[in-house]
Amino acid sequence: MLLLPFLAGALRSGFVWLHLLLLAFWLAGYFAFNATAVWVKSRGKPRFRPPVLTYGALTLGLGLPIVWLRPDLLVWAPVFAVCLATSLWFSWRRHERALANDIVTILAACAFGLVTYQAGYSPEGTIEVGWRTMGVITAVLFAYFVGTALYVKTMIRERGQRAWVWASVGYHAAVTAALGVLAVQAFSAGLPPGMQQRPLVALAALFALLTARAWLLAGRRIRPLIVGLGEIGVCLALLGVIALWR
Repeated sequence: MLLLPFLAGALRSGFVWLHLLLLAFWLAGYFAFNATAVWVKSRGKPRFRPPVLTYGALTLGLGLPIVWLRPDLLVWAPVFAVCLATSLWFSWRRHERALANDIVTILAACAFGLVTYQAGYSPEGTIEVGWRTMGVITAVLFAYFVGTALYVKTMIRERGQRAWVWASVGYHAAVTAALGVLAVQAFSAGLPPGMQQRPLVALAALFALLTARAWLLAGRRIRPLIVGLGEIGVCLALLGVIALWR
C-alpha cells in the first residue's frame, strides 16, 4: 500500500528526478505518522516523543524543497490534513485497527499516487485525458486495498469470524461483477473516458481470482509473512495491469 500508488503515478506520468525526493518525503512521513500515532495513543507520554520529533523534522526538511520547486502540489494538502487528523483521532480512541481507520489510511495512500502523477506530468501534455485515466487507476487501487484490508482481517485478527468472511467475499464479488460489466461493455459499446478494454478485462480476471482467494483461504492458519508475500505478488500484477493503459 505504501509504494504501489507512488509507482502507479510515476509510471503514468513518466519518472522524473523529483519523484526520488517525493519518495523520500513519503517514507519519512510514513514513519513520522506511525510515531505520532503511537505517541497520541499513549496520551502524550514523553518517552514516545523523540521519534515524533526526529521523523517530523526529517519530513519537514524533505517537504520544504518540494514545495519550493512545485508549490502547485500544495493543492493536495487539505486531503492529507483531513486523513491525518481522522486517523490520529482513531489512535487517540485506541481504535487504530478499525476498518474505518484502514479506509482513511488507504485513501491517503491512494491520493499520494495522484500527487506523484501531478509531479511528473508535462503541463503541455494531454492533461485532461491523463487525469481521467489516473483517476480510474486510483479508484481501482482504492478498491483493491479496501478488499485487502477485509481479507487480511479474515486471515489474522478476525480469523474464524463468519461475518468478516462474508464481508470480504461479498466485497470482492461485487467489485468483480462491476469490472465484469464494464469489460463486457467494452466489447459492445463505448466506455467512459479513462477506461480501456484490455486493462478492464485483466482487472476483472484478477479480482475474480481475489474473490476465490477470499473464500478459499479465509480462516486458514497462514503465517502473516506468507499473507504479506501474497499481497506483494498481487501488487506486482496490478502494476502490470496499470502498464496496459495507453
